Amino acid sequence: MHSGLRIVRDLTIDYAAACLEAGASGFFFATWLANTDLLTRAEYQEFGVPYDLDVLTALPGRSRIMMLHLCRANLLFDLVAGYPVDVINWAASTSGTSLTDARRLTNKPLAAGLALETLLRGTEEDVQREARQAIVAAGRGLILAPECVIKGPSPDANLAAARRAAEGTWVT
Repeated sequence: MHSGLRIVRDLTIDYAAACLEAGASGFFFATWLANTDLLTRAEYQEFGVPYDLDVLTALPGRSRIMMLHLCRANLLFDLVAGYPVDVINWAASTSGTSLTDARRLTNKPLAAGLALETLLRGTEEDVQREARQAIVAAGRGLILAPECVIKGPSPDANLAAARRAAEGTWVT
């Protein structure tokens, strides 16, 4: 297993370096494995953390910004909170790790607060309410952001409402 993971690690480093050399400003590092649905804590400490850190420590100085994205629920957030990244992004509303929990674990900027379902099916007021709650929960260092990839048919009005919320312009 470790032999295969070293190959994936090396290819990831080479790919990221090539992207940065071609002009990319930063790197978005996503993992589906930092959760207890797929691995135990001990398994992630053995099969995830060392390889993640190898990739992330190979990029500073070459990448102007590095964002860590955590997928799924039941996150092992405490194991990645100290990773050498600039921003951490995850689904705070559905992952089991709230913005308040994350803020207790790290002082890094957090990118979260906008649930995909709210952006897709909510009203402008729902989006703004959720945004206000996220801003309060994070306390500081929040990049108000979707918790994963925005679903294509999300209404433009909801995306505009999220922008207004980030700018501090609230619907009353």
